[in-house]
Amino acid sequence: MPDSAETQGLLALLTYEQGQSDSSRVHAEAALRQHPQQLEAMLVRASMYCDAREYDAARSAFGTLLEVHPECARARLGRGLVELAQMQLDAALQDVERAAAHLPEHIGTWHVLAWIQIMRRDVSAADTAFQQALALNRNFAETHGGLAVIAALQGREADAEVSIKRALRLDPQSLSPRYAQILLLQRQGQHTEAAAVLDVVLASPSGRDGAPYRDLLNAHLKALRANIEPASGPIVRH
Repeated sequence: MPDSAETQGLLALLTYEQGQSDSSRVHAEAALRQHPQQLEAMLVRASMYCDAREYDAARSAFGTLLEVHPECARARLGRGLVELAQMQLDAALQDVERAAAHLPEHIGTWHVLAWIQIMRRDVSAADTAFQQALALNRNFAETHGGLAVIAALQGREADAEVSIKRALRLDPQSLSPRYAQILLLQRQGQHTEAAAVLDVVLASPSGRDGAPYRDLLNAHLKALRANIEPASGPIVRH
């Protein structure tokens, strides 16, 4: 039936992924009125809380969804992102590792897992996650940028420079190679140059996708502006 909860839920998810938030909200609400546990509508509702940076509401909504649909890897990843934004690193790691197990071909999941490991100061585990992403697509800028961050944290400046150049060639707007660039400049004592790169990064548009992920990177970048290491700074565990 065209107005069934399942149809409305699928339309909610489709329009959400197309960036049509108003239509998506209407379809999600219609689906949930008929069936309060409709999967796609619940996922859209939780994701919209996340987009709005209403992280407590988002985490609660993802949690409710997972109680009903524990197999939903997208919800697991979504809750992991919220937990990452709230610096609940152990919980984020658990959720995102489970998401990666069910979404092994989703590059973004490996990226999030890598950044959680960086925040947990386990750079070796982060490198492993980025290598998983690289195996899926060798031409994705954020992967090469992430590998540049790993190299910078490990003091491999030449390797970091190579990965930075590769990432920026693939996507000049990529965030992670700029982060690596700033780490290198800070390490070299070039604080003015690092601040100039930081200004460019923080002035760039922030898209809807991965809002907690970008928020967390921005927080680290702002900490670098003050010439201090973030609370989870570059302590390397090989």
